[in-house]
Amino acid sequence: MVLAGVSCFSILLFFNEALNAETVFLKDGSIIEGRIISDSAGTVAVKDKDNKTRTVQRVNIMRILYTDLYMGKVYVQKTDGKNIIAYMVDEDRDTYTFRRELFNPEEFKLRRDQVLFMARGNPSGLEGEPDTDHVSLKWFPPYNQVRKYKIYIKGPGDKSYSVADETGSKSITLKKLKSNTKYQLYVTAIDSAGDESLPSNELSITTKNIPPSDPDVNPAEKLPGGDYKITWKESTDPDGKLAGYRVYKKLDGSETVISDTKKTEYTLSKNEEYDSIYIAAYDDLKGESDRSPVFLGRFPRIGVSIRAAYLYPMGKLKDLADYGYGAVVKYEMSNYFMQQLELSAELGFFYLQGGGDFTEPESKVNSLYLIPVMINGGYAFYPSETLAVIPYLSAGMMAVHYDYNYFNIPASKDTNVTENEYNPAAGAGITLRYIATEDVYIDISADYRIFFEESGSFSFCTGLIGAGMMF
Repeated sequence: MVLAGVSCFSILLFFNEALNAETVFLKDGSIIEGRIISDSAGTVAVKDKDNKTRTVQRVNIMRILYTDLYMGKVYVQKTDGKNIIAYMVDEDRDTYTFRRELFNPEEFKLRRDQVLFMARGNPSGLEGEPDTDHVSLKWFPPYNQVRKYKIYIKGPGDKSYSVADETGSKSITLKKLKSNTKYQLYVTAIDSAGDESLPSNELSITTKNIPPSDPDVNPAEKLPGGDYKITWKESTDPDGKLAGYRVYKKLDGSETVISDTKKTEYTLSKNEEYDSIYIAAYDDLKGESDRSPVFLGRFPRIGVSIRAAYLYPMGKLKDLADYGYGAVVKYEMSNYFMQQLELSAELGFFYLQGGGDFTEPESKVNSLYLIPVMINGGYAFYPSETLAVIPYLSAGMMAVHYDYNYFNIPASKDTNVTENEYNPAAGAGITLRYIATEDVYIDISADYRIFFEESGSFSFCTGLIGAGMMF
């Protein structure tokens, strides 16, 4: 009974395989790929890939393959050192069967011990990284020399693939795709004879979602009780549906959502602790816009900056030295004591090339070093939220180091002398400060400085450019 059961199972298995044949080879060279739906002594009925039923006389059938077989062009390296290019159409335990032309019934066989290796002629390993409107593709080349590759694409609603582009390299970026859309792609290779390979693996990608536009936030309105009413214009979403807005606060370096709303307004409590407030829009696909800052007035901030400087001497100082250069470090306090008040302390260092006579006949200045220590006070005007124009006044001390030579007549020799002076100084200038990020700013300054010695006053102009960090 067990033997009978096994025998019955084997018959059913064979019958099931027969009804699910993959490929039918006809004696005229044509090939039908599909599924066998009926099998009789004289005919075989096949439902092909187009879902059409074809009835074939058995006398016209060369073979039927019941297993998957790669029938693309392969490159066969034989053990005798020779190689051939052909289509493999069958294999068994001892041999491979090939055709020079896929739809020509002429075939030849090679023993397995005659084949060193075989390599497929189609690209493989297709993969891609999608963005909102493009996808970057790359793949592995086939073994043979390739003249070019064709990239095929099928989008939603397309009945079949179409050629999207061609390239001679092993990668390409397909552009002008629709965002938030599913595409299917594959690649084929064209060899030197102009023959096109079978497709690579099929790749399915979905382009990324475009988030909503950034909220356009209005200046906040301070309510009588001390709360702030924040309003903004409605955002738009080019490829989805706007779902709502999130209100963020930043406090001590960490961000928290304090409201999730579908409205375009929010009332911020006067009791809320925060360093900054932001608004972001989000859509139904969880895409979030960049965060728009909310202006709630000027907050006290501390900054440290460093600036490169160019110095141009004027008046008496021009008689002694040529142009100079150096750097200035500033410690800055914004909006302390009163809104828009700018206070800073600075330490500078300038080197000037010698260029003129000193106080003695036949003398020559070699170099000057200026070290200003200044306190600055200014008032900030804001043409925009990220740009400030700050006129300021300065007062402090100027350390001056002189290095000069003169001819010592009694000693009949040229003598080098260095002297240090410490003098009061004052100045005036203007700064343009641009807020590049929440914590980083860039500024450009120009000022006029003067320091006073017993012999008179010396003045110069400086141009400075630099960057700083706010805390």
